[in-house]
Amino acid sequence: MLRIISFLFFLIHISALSNFKELTIDSHWRGRHEGLRNRTHLTENEWRNELEGLLELNNLSNELKFYFDVTKKDYFSPESKKTKDSVDSDIYLGKGIFPYNFNLEMRLGWKYESLSKVGHGNEIYFGVTKEMYFPQKNQILSISFEGVYYNDIHNYLRNYKSSGTEGIGLNFDWNLDGLLYTGEYGTIVYSLEIQNHYRKPTNLKETKSDGKNTVYLDYYGIISYQTPSLSGFKLGIDLENEYVKETGNSIYENNFNITPTLIFSCKLPFYDKNMEIQPYVKWDMIDQKRGKDSQGNSYSGFGNTELRSGIKITIN
Repeated sequence: MLRIISFLFFLIHISALSNFKELTIDSHWRGRHEGLRNRTHLTENEWRNELEGLLELNNLSNELKFYFDVTKKDYFSPESKKTKDSVDSDIYLGKGIFPYNFNLEMRLGWKYESLSKVGHGNEIYFGVTKEMYFPQKNQILSISFEGVYYNDIHNYLRNYKSSGTEGIGLNFDWNLDGLLYTGEYGTIVYSLEIQNHYRKPTNLKETKSDGKNTVYLDYYGIISYQTPSLSGFKLGIDLENEYVKETGNSIYENNFNITPTLIFSCKLPFYDKNMEIQPYVKWDMIDQKRGKDSQGNSYSGFGNTELRSGIKITIN
């Protein structure tokens, strides 16, 4: 624990002395009640640490950016015995390719995910991202189109690809963020993410996979409300819905969550940047899950109900 704290403060210090545009550190515990109808019995603990940042490299090349998002997860039994761990990362270089603030960015990136005792998966992607700002409607729209090469090792399944295979694909993603209301009664914001990922296996690596092409659809939406601040404290509630579908088989799932939150926010000047510290608690009050598995069996009930408690530090 002391090593984690020391590492976090080291990163904060580095960000203050460098040309980081933004840096976010999120460290929290999750208590999970896993099972479609389990609301009372703890089945797993998780300690999650995420580091996300955007570094501007203007001194090397105009509008060159380096982005990273790395998450480390450690899982424990209810008796606090470690059972597994995982790493999930997304790293890319971005470069503006048109003048006159056209906001078209070329990206070359690498995604990596691993799960202990199972295997790991890689993705290398290359494409363009267009951002559009609508100040009159308080909206930001981002559209990405990318080509992908992927490679799964040791039969590890990364979300939507045939296990243990190698192949190519295309990503076509949308992301819309907006502000619905801000005033004396608080703030309401929303976000809509639409992912359309085509995957074509080219090497089955002697697995039992059927090798079918598939399009992975992931449609996620959230509306978040927060009360006005009272001595730094805010209450909030998140309404989330996510629909996931694989066209190459019968698998689909729809999750609906209602999550109340309690947040304390403290803003401090830090060198020439601003730092916000947010301890928080979240609880999945309603976590409804329904769908169909790979065998064609339908299911419905509560999902992985979680209680989360941690701290988030943002520097920008």
